[in-house]
Amino acid sequence: MQALKGGSPLEPSAQKRRATALSNAHGLCSRLRSAQQATRPTKSPCVRVRDGFQRLHLSCNGSPYASPYGKRSLSSSHQRGRLQTSRALRTSASSEMGDLLSGLTLNPEDFATVEEKMMLKAIELAQRDLGMTQPHPNAGCVLTNPENVIVGEGALYANGTQSAEVHACEEAAGSAAGGIAYLNLEPGDCHGENAGVRALLRSGVKQVVIGLLHPMPHFRGHAVRELRTNGIEVKIFGEDIDSVAILSACQLVNEPLRFRAATGRPFSILKFAMTLDGKIAATTGHAAWVTSAEARAYVFRQRAYSDAVIVGGCTVRRDNPRLTTRMDNGHAPARIVLTRSMDLPLEANLWDTSTAPTFVMTQRGAQVDKQEILRSKGVEVVEFDFLTPGAVMDYCAQRGFLQCFWECGGNLSAPAILDGVIHKVMGFVAPKIVGGVTAPTPVGDLGNVQMTQAIELDRPHYETIGRDLMVTGYITSSYSSIKPVPGSVIGHHLSSKLEHDAHGESEPDGALELTSSEVQQALVAAWGLLPGPPQGMSRRPKVIRFFKAWDEYGCFSNFSPHPIVVDSGIYASDTVWSSSEHFYQAQKFFGVEDARATELIEQIRCAASPEEAAKLGRTAEKMSPELVVPEWTTKKLEVMRMAVQAKFSQHSGPRKLLLSTAASEGTAASVLIEASPHDRFWGIGFDGMGENALGKILMELRGFLVAEESLAKEGQLTG
Repeated sequence: MQALKGGSPLEPSAQKRRATALSNAHGLCSRLRSAQQATRPTKSPCVRVRDGFQRLHLSCNGSPYASPYGKRSLSSSHQRGRLQTSRALRTSASSEMGDLLSGLTLNPEDFATVEEKMMLKAIELAQRDLGMTQPHPNAGCVLTNPENVIVGEGALYANGTQSAEVHACEEAAGSAAGGIAYLNLEPGDCHGENAGVRALLRSGVKQVVIGLLHPMPHFRGHAVRELRTNGIEVKIFGEDIDSVAILSACQLVNEPLRFRAATGRPFSILKFAMTLDGKIAATTGHAAWVTSAEARAYVFRQRAYSDAVIVGGCTVRRDNPRLTTRMDNGHAPARIVLTRSMDLPLEANLWDTSTAPTFVMTQRGAQVDKQEILRSKGVEVVEFDFLTPGAVMDYCAQRGFLQCFWECGGNLSAPAILDGVIHKVMGFVAPKIVGGVTAPTPVGDLGNVQMTQAIELDRPHYETIGRDLMVTGYITSSYSSIKPVPGSVIGHHLSSKLEHDAHGESEPDGALELTSSEVQQALVAAWGLLPGPPQGMSRRPKVIRFFKAWDEYGCFSNFSPHPIVVDSGIYASDTVWSSSEHFYQAQKFFGVEDARATELIEQIRCAASPEEAAKLGRTAEKMSPELVVPEWTTKKLEVMRMAVQAKFSQHSGPRKLLLSTAASEGTAASVLIEASPHDRFWGIGFDGMGENALGKILMELRGFLVAEESLAKEGQLTG
């Protein structure tokens, strides 16, 4: 593999320019953060804790009760170009929260110890940006000086952004030396460099207080051990500090993450609205509206806290919903439609994918012509051998979803409950009576013939929103019925594809050619297509799947928070891109003589997270294809190579992690698989037949880096 432009060694003058550019970017980030701090509204002493999709508050004895909560404000993130939007959204959120902070709350004055009071602040920070980006681990950090004065605060804004600890330490600017750090969640660094722990060590704190050990097994306890190894005292709620209320709050704020870590599936909430006599619509199917405007606004906010909103085909036919959050900014969850028959209208609001993606999940072979029509509209159609709610949840798990919001009718809610995929219920009861023997109800037939068979909700909670009553509770039987999903399940079609690789057969057009026999042998052996490991290897290679930035090998993803400077000639050589994804998305539009393309490139460069950069680029590519550079489909491989090469050459942590997957004595090199189920070019796709182009680029790069290191060692020996 030849040296690539993005990562080729630079002359001393170029290295100096790059260092200056990175330093200037860091200074700009700090100034923006300081300016944004001044725009924050005065904080209420009441701390709001999210339990699934509602804000739960815990009394001092630990019993849960709830209070509604409004739209979250933008974080004080370091990214450029977000200051004006941040000010506007914070003003809106502040006024909205004033109407919703009712009832009892976790008040810092109710707690006696400094640890409890400061942990409440960390919990508040962890929730600060809910609804602005796709669900992710919710982490907050508070730093105090030796006098217990807060000198730094931080929160994780989105997947692929700097950790809460890094933000807090930058804000403290050295003033936390000898103080204490309070974290609601143990640091989890999948980027190969333990940035959060290193920031805490550099800050000079003498003690770290953690509310909850990380639920993910590849993170759990690692940061605690490293901190203690470096002489930092670590206290953990539930182990070293007794506080039922605080420990419960820390658990609730990351409930979806904890559930996924334990079961391998997303946390699912079933929401419905009905009249006092139990009807979700009139006998004609008319249902606008069952609940009040206040209740509907509440539901819009809950959608933003979810990865996906799920309905059945009947809901599409009857209501023609949009299933959006009605927010101008923030996360737009995917809309998922379940239908075995594909009995769907050709025109529907959900087929407009300009604001949010739509997936139709159906039985294999159902109305293939209609499937193609929907695909032509930008809808993603996924076929299952046998469509069930459980199969859909397994698919959502592969997509990395943490929580799903079911807004379906009774024909789908009953099978979902019986399939064990509903874990929490959110029911709205309106003070109305509509009547009707045949009027639909929220849950279909569960097979119960006696009231003693009824499902009793655990930990029920009651709250008034507008004129309506909201009842929430858990279906505990769902937890015991779910078994963990294997982490390395891939479609069987991939085996035949890898067999083509092994025997030198041609791949489909656009595939990335593999030239490394070591990689080919590893691919074949990993899937059992040889009688044993490659010759000279005593063990089969490990298969490493990566997708989300918070996966164990998250730095292999384009969404990892590693700024790059690409000396490519495509853009200014000293331009700092916040991530590989920022650079990649911007190149789609570079060189197009259109003011819209120029503006779009700048918007992508200034996006606050890789997620938002990707959303900008993908949406523009779909809605305005005339802005995309000619022959992008043939150019994108080289652009991705440049971005990947730049990241792994400019950041030692990812490079070290990549090299750790190379062949070692007696073991073949690991197989790297981009596990995205929806991307059949960069990933493997849902059926396993995708090209895995990103995984191949990484394996190709790994071979180059191994050879480069070998040459360097030989040079040292001969020198």
